[in-house]
Formats: sequence, C-alpha cells, structure tokens
Amino acid sequence: MSSKRASSASQETASSVSKPAAGRDDHRPFLGASDADALQRLAEFVPVPAEADGPGQGPDDEGVPKPAFRFREVTRGSLAHTPRVYVFIHGWLPGSKETTDELIAELGHASAWDERVSNTTGRTMISSYSPLMAALAQRDGDARVLWFSWVDQSSTDTDLFAARDSVRNTEVNGRRLALALQLAFGDNQPELHIIGHSHGCVVATHASLALMTPPKHLTLLDCPEDWFSRAGGAAGLLDNVLPRLTPGRGNAATFVDSYASMFGHSYHNEPGLVDVVDVRLAPKISKDDSASPVSQAHQFAVLWYAQTVADPNCEYGFAWSPLNGFDTARLSSAYLQGFEGPMIPVNWPEERSASEPPAATVSPVLLGAQTVTRREPDLSTVIPVDSQALMIEFDYDISRGGKHTLLEVAVDRQLKFIAAPGYPVSSRGRYVRLDQASSGAATLQFRLRDPGRFTSIHIDRIRILSHPESTRNYDDKHAAGAIALAGAMLGSGLTLAVVGAVSILRRRSQR
Repeated sequence: MSSKRASSASQETASSVSKPAAGRDDHRPFLGASDADALQRLAEFVPVPAEADGPGQGPDDEGVPKPAFRFREVTRGSLAHTPRVYVFIHGWLPGSKETTDELIAELGHASAWDERVSNTTGRTMISSYSPLMAALAQRDGDARVLWFSWVDQSSTDTDLFAARDSVRNTEVNGRRLALALQLAFGDNQPELHIIGHSHGCVVATHASLALMTPPKHLTLLDCPEDWFSRAGGAAGLLDNVLPRLTPGRGNAATFVDSYASMFGHSYHNEPGLVDVVDVRLAPKISKDDSASPVSQAHQFAVLWYAQTVADPNCEYGFAWSPLNGFDTARLSSAYLQGFEGPMIPVNWPEERSASEPPAATVSPVLLGAQTVTRREPDLSTVIPVDSQALMIEFDYDISRGGKHTLLEVAVDRQLKFIAAPGYPVSSRGRYVRLDQASSGAATLQFRLRDPGRFTSIHIDRIRILSHPESTRNYDDKHAAGAIALAGAMLGSGLTLAVVGAVSILRRRSQR
C-alpha cells in the first residue's frame, strides 16, 4: 500500500519505539555495495543483419537460424525520444559464481550479456533470455529493449540456502534500475513495460515503486513465493510490497500480470491485489535438456512469454499489454494454461471483489530531524523492532548535490536504498524492508557518498510499518523444521510406494 494510505488507515503509536541514539562512527563498507554505477547495469538489445557478427548468430540445436544481435551501452538522455521501453531483469543465478568472479577479476565488472556468464551446466544467460528480447525488438520496432544486469550480486554457488544472498540484493538493485531509467529518459516519459524473472520480479517491483511515474505494465515471471522458497529464505514476498503500487486496470493504473510455472503463486486473492491477473502455466519438460526438471519448469515462464510476444496472432500473454492498447478490464483475475488450446479463465471480471490491505501500524521513531553532510556523512541508529515489523519508511531531501552524489540507506549493514539529487524517489518507494534476522533490533544507517562542497541531506519522519499477518521467510529454525518435515513426508511416501509395490508382486506370485 502507499505510504499515504498506510498512514491514514492505521493508528499511529510512539509508545512501542523508544528514543534511539544516533551515532556517526560506522564507516564500514555496506554489503551489496558496488563500484558499478546504475547506468553501467543497463544495455540495449540491438538486432543486427544476419551477415554481421553477433553473439546470437548461427543455428541452434535443431538447425534453426538464430537472430544475430549485440548490446550497446545506455547513456544519460539516450532514451529521451523513445515512445516505448521494455526492460527485462534476470533473477538468481545458482552455479554461476565461478564464471562471474573470473570476469570481475579480469575486467573489474561482470554483465549478464557477457557470453561467458554461465552456470554449472555451461548454459549461458544469453541463450536463456535473448529469445525474449529478440521477440520484443521484432514485435515493436519503434521501442527500445533493455536488459538490466545485477549478475555480480545474484550469482552464487549451488548451496541450498545461497538464494538468500541473491534476494538480499534485490531491493537496492530495484532502486538502481529506477535511477538508471530516470537518467536515460531525461525529460522524456515513455510508456514503460518492466518484465522480471525469478528474483528479477522483486527487483522489478522495487524499481516500479521507486519511479516517480510508475510503469504502465509490470510482468512477473515465476517469482519464488511457495513454501519451499520461504523455507530457503528466498521468497520474494511481493504480497507485502506490491499493494503499494496499487495495481489496477485502465490507463491510469499499473497493470500487473503474473505467470507461475514452478515456484510462483497467485496474488489476486491477497488484499490490495484484486486487479492482478494470475496465470498458472503447465511447463513442458525435455529429457534432452541438461538442466534439471525443476530448472526447466522455472525457466518455462520466460520461454512461454517469449512465444506470446513472437506470435502476433496470440491472444494472451503479451497481447494483454496496455502498451498494445488492450483493455485490461476485460480480463479475468486468474487463468489456467493447458498444454493445448486457449486460456481457461478461473473467474470472470464481474466476480472480482475488492479487498483493502490490512491496516498497518505506524510507529514513529523518536529521533527527530537529522542531517548528513560532507563533514558528517554517516548517520547510524539502532531501532527496536518486533517480529511484526515489516519495513521502515522515511522522508529525505537532498540539497546542493554533486553530479555523482548518492544517498545510501542500509539495514544491518545491508545496502537497500539509493537516491540521487535531481532524480527523486516516489513517496511510495521511500522504505527499506526488514529481514527476518532484524527481529529485536535493526541498525538503520544513512550515508552520503560523493558529496559536493555544500551538499546536505535532511532526513525526517522515520517510522516503522508493522503488519501482523504479513507473509515472512522462514528463519533458520523454521527452515530446518520445514525441510525435515518435507524429507520425512517424501521418505514416508517412498516407503509406502515400495511396500505397495512389494505387496502387489507377492499377490501376483501367489496367483
């Protein structure tokens, strides 16, 4: 829900938050910090003639020619005259840490569109995602197709809980994407469609909330939300932040559609999300694919959506986009996709029932207005929080900032928020989420980077938003219990299956 709605719908209380002490002596690097600026993370997908050299050139495994393409940098104001922009964001990359680290060691950075970024099976990111971008570029020749890379902070090993490292970096990269788009747009405001896959859905949502003008269309491709994702600490938990965007139908609202193929779940039944369109996909698994069935199912949402873009006669998926002039009010809240044939609506538009998000409890932090300057660039305060605390909101104002000045905000040294002078963050995007580990107390830090001589940032109205019924990721104790229970259930199921098979064989032998 928006900050304004949260404040008006809740009862403010200061009794639960004692007055914290502010300190200015913690200059340690933030986790999730990066030397790459926001614009370096954006690149434009550019198709090139078939005879030219490009990473997509050559036949695929079935002998079908692949389109050639290249990626070019996006600079300040380079999208100032573009009518429509499509942005794709990748997700968590398990098994790709080795190749990513090698690139960083060699070049000082790593980009998702580098052909050398691959996982343990050797599959490159370009091969996984270029079909979608190629389809977008071919479908809308007047638009620009962008890829946002945060591969340096989403690449991990294959450890079961490694996804936590990826999801921790989604919030700050959402703010980086928003800033990069603002820098590239200049004074222009093109129609914007943001598409995220896996943890890229979380990045896409935070970016949409940070933009002063939100996207016209936000597409979520299998955002991890199920119990297994929560047990691993990897769920996107968009139920808690997506209502702040107030998804809706029609020209004045952001249209949100979500496609679940493995780890996703439905959002339209959640408070404040009645206008989201949910689609449950039936993934196709290939025995010839080196990827696991789980990975194939998770990736299927991207492949399926790319096919809806490539087929101009398709009547669902990309065809639903308001950028195509489609009337989204005609859509049901949920659909099932069969292996063949049209979409199957689960309910009709007239059956949608509005449900307001639950009232938030807003607890002001009695710190008073604070200022960070070139002389005192760090402000740190420990804030008491309980298990119901969901996020911390704040107001800020940057005065006399330099060209590279940034405000950084971290919780427990994890960088979550950035803002630049001249490119303000929307009021609905001025928050930092609290992780499960923050229960009890959270260290909130504001830091001024690369200030001008007279730069100052004023911070005020710090407040905690609490939602008692909000979905949470499991902590280590609950995760271990859930995984153990799942293992026991799986083991029991296998045992029963073996016993049943033995009983059948015995009966047959007796006959």
